[in-house]
Amino acid sequence: MPLPQIGGSALAHGPWPGCLGLEGSQCAALIESYAADVSGNVEIITPEMEDLVADDFDMHRVRIYVDKDGNVARIPVRGR
Repeated sequence: MPLPQIGGSALAHGPWPGCLGLEGSQCAALIESYAADVSGNVEIITPEMEDLVADDFDMHRVRIYVDKDGNVARIPVRGR
């Protein structure tokens, strides 16, 4: 399922609203296929992990927050 393109290079820079509801690893693979600079730095965050996530910012990282079923619960963005 391709992500919607919202002008120019949105697929490479995000956010990625097309990931909502997808399985977390499927979303990660899609993001890494469009944004090579974050490859290897896409993290899947489960509800149990949310309190352990550092509050830093890195434009070369994408965190994918999933629900208890492993489906993307928030629109993935760079940095957070």
